[in-house]
Amino acid sequence: KLAVYIQGEVKLTVTITSTVTQKVAVLGEVSKQENYPLAFDSPLIEVLSTAGGTTADSDLRHVKILRGGMNRQPIEVDLTWYIENGNVESIPMVRPGDTIFVPKKANIIRDLSDFMRDAIFIFGFFRVFN
Repeated sequence: KLAVYIQGEVKLTVTITSTVTQKVAVLGEVSKQENYPLAFDSPLIEVLSTAGGTTADSDLRHVKILRGGMNRQPIEVDLTWYIENGNVESIPMVRPGDTIFVPKKANIIRDLSDFMRDAIFIFGFFRVFN
């Protein structure tokens, strides 16, 4: 149908202006720590699900979004609060170039048991040589 309006041979030129893919880094207690492509702002929960979700040891009360640039303070997000209050729509957005860090839950009992195990091993080791 366009032949009525366009006469002769048509040449099409495609120019790639950038091959740089913007990414977001997801680190810490997630199933797959990785750099993931991110073309536009996305909710934090979607980016975490892209990384395979969080682990059982994830501290969802202290998830940090680190924005690019110097002297920027990390944004600390309490995902548990958003989920418990049903306020999922207002979870902060992640921008291309951000880094997300999901810390590990503090577990005093596990840390103490690890310390005791190491102490018993060390004292038992020295006892063998005395």
